[in-house]
Amino acid sequence: HARFALARVRQAQGRSEEMEPPLHDLIEAAERVGWLEIVAEAAILLGRTRVVRDDRAARECFQRALAAATEGRLPRLAWEAHANLGNIQIAEEFAWRALTREEATVRPYCLYVLAHVRRLQAQFEAAEQFCKDALASAESNGDVWASGPAWRILGDVYRDWGRLGDARA
Repeated sequence: HARFALARVRQAQGRSEEMEPPLHDLIEAAERVGWLEIVAEAAILLGRTRVVRDDRAARECFQRALAAATEGRLPRLAWEAHANLGNIQIAEEFAWRALTREEATVRPYCLYVLAHVRRLQAQFEAAEQFCKDALASAESNGDVWASGPAWRILGDVYRDWGRLGDARA
């Protein structure tokens, strides 16, 4: 957990290239003990750090995350990996299905995946609304962990929308 937390802090400080070694170490350690949720989460984060510099390396990270999420039956992480791999139809279908069938605790995760899909489709107003709904749902559930991905995607939405001031806020 310490390396993962350190990597997240470094990302927040804008030094994403420093995240790669601790994330890589974390992925390797988590794979050795079969901690698939950490493998998937860290691989997604590592892929996001690499996407600007090396699309192939980022894609490999997202594929690794998808494999771990699928094996570990972790749908939220599988949806995000699918979305990052460009499989937005699959990600969207899973998220909508889970919204109608799953319990309230899954709702914020489904909504941030839908926000991510809309961001990739350059539908920024809809993406922003899904993020805000995800944040409200996470708050309603008292789930601070669910709000993190929604804030991250909201920042990405604002960045891609050209609203850099909002993305930094």
